[in-house]
Parts: sequence; structure tokens; C-alpha cells
Amino acid sequence: MAWQRSKVFRVVGFTLLVCFLVGITAAASRLSAVQDWLKPSVASERSTTSADSAKLADMPYTIRLPAALAAQLGVEVHPVQRATRSRPLKLDGSLAFDPDWIHRCRARFAGEVVQIARVPSEHERTSSGETLMRPLRTGDRVAENELVAVVWSKELGEKKSELVDAELQLRLDRFVLKELQQASAAIPSRTLQDAQRKVENDSIAVERARRTLGVFRVTADDMEAIEKEVERLFLLHGKSEAKASLSREERQDLINTWARVEVRAPFAGYVVERNVAKGDIVDTSTDIFKIARTDQLLVQANAYEQALPALLALTPEQRRWSIRLLAEPDAPPVEGTIDKIRQIVDPNTQTVFVVGQVANPSGRLRAGQWITATIELPPPPGVVAVPPDALVEDGTQSVVLVQLDPAKPEYTLRRVVVAQRLKDVIFVKSELSPDERTPTPQPQRLGLLPPEPLTEGQLVVTAGAVELKAELEEKLSEAKAKAKTQP
Repeated sequence: MAWQRSKVFRVVGFTLLVCFLVGITAAASRLSAVQDWLKPSVASERSTTSADSAKLADMPYTIRLPAALAAQLGVEVHPVQRATRSRPLKLDGSLAFDPDWIHRCRARFAGEVVQIARVPSEHERTSSGETLMRPLRTGDRVAENELVAVVWSKELGEKKSELVDAELQLRLDRFVLKELQQASAAIPSRTLQDAQRKVENDSIAVERARRTLGVFRVTADDMEAIEKEVERLFLLHGKSEAKASLSREERQDLINTWARVEVRAPFAGYVVERNVAKGDIVDTSTDIFKIARTDQLLVQANAYEQALPALLALTPEQRRWSIRLLAEPDAPPVEGTIDKIRQIVDPNTQTVFVVGQVANPSGRLRAGQWITATIELPPPPGVVAVPPDALVEDGTQSVVLVQLDPAKPEYTLRRVVVAQRLKDVIFVKSELSPDERTPTPQPQRLGLLPPEPLTEGQLVVTAGAVELKAELEEKLSEAKAKAKTQP
């Protein structure tokens, strides 16, 4: 029994050993298959490295690519274009009332405010539903030549009375002179001369009174009413039938308007300020109302001193801007014009005021709102345009890869000077100043390339530029390492 049991153990152990060996062999074969799948074949690897290896060309910082490697890296070139795209200049500013269209309504004579213009109330109604009238106030719109206030002026009444007195005295003295001339044979010549002198002095006084009223803009209707009153008084003095020269209504109207000073709006606009109430005493310097035109507003924007040359170079046709409200950035812009570039640069901010106009027919814009004014400037002189993908930057320099000969797959690394960056194009200088061409110690210590101009028509790499630059730098590092190991 013991012998049989030992035999069974040996058979089982042998069987387990065989199974273990078979499992190891299968696992090894599977691992080998996976490794073969992950690792490319030696023949393929040799074919790639031999066909697609990049080499340094004879020119400095130039790499030569075989066609297969260029296609693998996706290298594409694009000709440098002449800069024709406008460049936007954005200025921050605000809106204001145009000072040329702000009127300060003042009385031409001092006196008492006896009337404020009344307008229909928007919300007040009588018990029968009729609209109530209220005094004119801030925010109301007025029409051109609309009456806004009435001032009762003692001074105006006195000036008109002076003209009446002068006119009456002139007519009386002319009547006396006429009577003396008819009896000139019995009248001394000195008396006749004195009468003529009095008529001349009266004429001067009348003209002086008329011009005084004209200076104060007394209307033609008022002057005609004064003439009628003079005529009435003169005839009343000499003839009884003259009492009917003016009706009772006309005389009462003359009395009611004798010292009346009307204040009217010179143009259509909105009342932006009211400073008096009925019964107030005002003089000629009191701003009774302030009326502003709102269909055209003033734009005031700040431009930095660096932008002055470009702004001053704009032609009259190019002096335009589009206005966007800071509170409504998605609203469509409003076009306007640039009128002035002020002569003073603020020493604190180093900015200058750019002033212009913007139309506001719909009344959407308000004085005091913050805005952004965008001016489309022409491209600066001495620049060319390249796509953004052509520029490779590492934080210390901006470079492009130039293909000098279209027939040769050789690409030269060139450092350029960026003039301005736009959304879909970059302006690069095609002309360098002597200062820009002169190397300085710091770039030399950092190992930077000297800047070079980029001219129109040159081919620059626009796709695969980053990979190509990395390949060139790797080849340059290998060449330097090799040069150090050689004796």
C-alpha cells in the first residue's frame, strides 16, 4: 500500500511539472508577440532614419530636410505679404454735451420771473380725465423758439419809455420848427436856428434809444407797438379824435407787454438744468434754464503719447471712429468723427485728449457714459504682414524660419522685430533702424540671434515651424558637442 501511494504522488508531481512548463512557454510566446507589436521592425526603423534624417546646411542656422521628413512634419511655407490691413487703436473715454450746442437761457433785462412755460403732465389727470399742465422742468424737450419763461423788467419799461419820450419830443419840435419856418419873415434867425438844433438833438436821442433797445434784442413787433404808442400819445396831445387810434384791447395788450421780457429756446433740445421758480428776481447773468442738444454728443477719449504720431498722420477722411458703450459691449457701434487732437499732454497720465462728435438721433446715448472709441489706423511704414503661426517665440526672442530658395528644402532661422500684433496677422519690421541693428551685450550673453529685416515675398514656414526649430536646435547641439570632442 505504501508503495502504491508513493507511485501515485510521483505521477501527480510529474503531471504538475509538465503543466507548469507548458504555461511558461505559452506566456513567453505571448510576451514576445506583444513586444514585436509594440516595437517597429529594424528594417523599417533603418529605412526611416536613412530617408528622413535632417542635416545642417552650409549657411548658419540653416537645416536641410529630406522631402519625406518635411511631409512628416507637415512643413508649409507662405509668402510674406505687404501690410495692408488696418490696425485698431482703442481709446477709453466718455460722452458729454457739445459745448457749441448748450444754451444758457438768460433774460436780457433784470426783473421778476412772472411765468414759467407749462407743458402737459405725463401722469396727472383731472377728475374728468383731462391732462393737467405743469411747469417746465429738467428732462423736458423743447422746440426751437419755444417760450420757456417770461420776466417782468422795470428796466425794459424805462428804456421803452425813453424812446417814447424822445419820439414825442422830436415830433413836437418838428411841429414847432415847421410853424417857425412858415413865419420866418417875422422870426429872428437865431430862434429858427435854435429850433433846428433842437430837432437835430431830438433825432440823435431817438436813434440812441432805438439802438439801445436793438442791443437788447427787442423784437420788431415790440418796436412797432412803441411806434403806435408814440403816434397815439402825439395825436392825443393835439387832437381829440386821436383817442380812437388804439382800441381798448390794444392799449391793454400794450400795457401787459410793456415791460415783458420773453426767454425762448434757440434750438430744439432737452432742458438739462432749471435754476428759478416763478416769483424769483433774476439779473442778466442768471441761468434760468440750460438747454442742450442731444442728437449730437461730444466724444472725449484719452490717447497715450506713443499713439500721437499715428493719429497726427491721419488724413481728414481717415479721422473717424466707432463708439461702443462700456455698459453695452455687444451693442452695434455708432460711427463718429474726430475733430481735434488737443495740444497739451497730461503730465500725470501721459495722455492727450482726442475730441470728436457722434450722432445720436435715436437718443440711446447719454452724456457722461463711459465709452470705447476704436480708430482704424493704416499699417505703419516699414512693416510686412505674416501669419501668427509663422512666429515662434521662447520669451527672449521672436524668430521665423525662412526658405530662401523655393527649390531647396533648406530653412534658415531668423530673428525678427515685431511691430504690432493683431488677431489674425502680425506686423514685422522690414526696415530696421541703426539702433535695432546694433548688437547689445545682453542679447549676446543670452546667445540671441541678431535681428534682421523681413521683406515682402520671402517664404516663411507657417506650419511645422515649432517642430522645425526644435530639430534645428537639436542638430546644432549635436554639432557643438561633436566639435568639443574633436582634438
